[in-house]
Amino acid sequence: MATNLKLIEPEANSDAQLRLTLRRDIRDRDSALTARDNAKTVVETAQEHLIAVDAELTKYNSLDSDIADSRAVQIAISLENGGGFPELTTPPELAQLAAQRADAHNRLSAISQATMRLEANLKEAENVLATHQANVANAARNVVAHYADAMARELAILEEKASATRRLLLGVTATRPGGSFPVASSTVALLRDDPINSICSRNTGADASWWDSWFARLLHDAEAKPNSE
Repeated sequence: MATNLKLIEPEANSDAQLRLTLRRDIRDRDSALTARDNAKTVVETAQEHLIAVDAELTKYNSLDSDIADSRAVQIAISLENGGGFPELTTPPELAQLAAQRADAHNRLSAISQATMRLEANLKEAENVLATHQANVANAARNVVAHYADAMARELAILEEKASATRRLLLGVTATRPGGSFPVASSTVALLRDDPINSICSRNTGADASWWDSWFARLLHDAEAKPNSE
């Protein structure tokens, strides 16, 4: 194991460089988040106007019927009086309502088009935010990986020293003429059993949460340190 770990080469980028990249990505992500939130607010405002104008149009639901009733009266009176088909007119109050309804329809159409454009802007802002969020996550992973590689290089040195010490200690337990050295039973047990680090290496990832916690903090703070520091 120690021999394999020796093959790990230091990363070209330093921790400071990686954190600088992360800091810039967080800044860009936060700016994109603000832009997305602003775009979302604008869309919500436009949608509120749509709802308001649509509700406004409901008060004109009977207008066409009212205009038809008014003209029916004009036709009936003219025919009853022996006249021909009259030139139809719309009462001023109904004409005013018709004009107001037409204006409301025009506003509804304009707001609908504006809302579609604003929703497209929001979609673009969300795509930009997603890109920057991915950049932050990748930059944070690089910081974690750099730290882990440095830790692994330190572990390789420690395991090489431990391995050399274990080999040397095995010599004291060898059978010798005249009797073995009276080393403690704990020493014999230590050399007989698997090294503690080899047992720990077979764990099922219980320490993953330690790395995940640090990674989560790095997503918002480029200077976050591991919990052990």
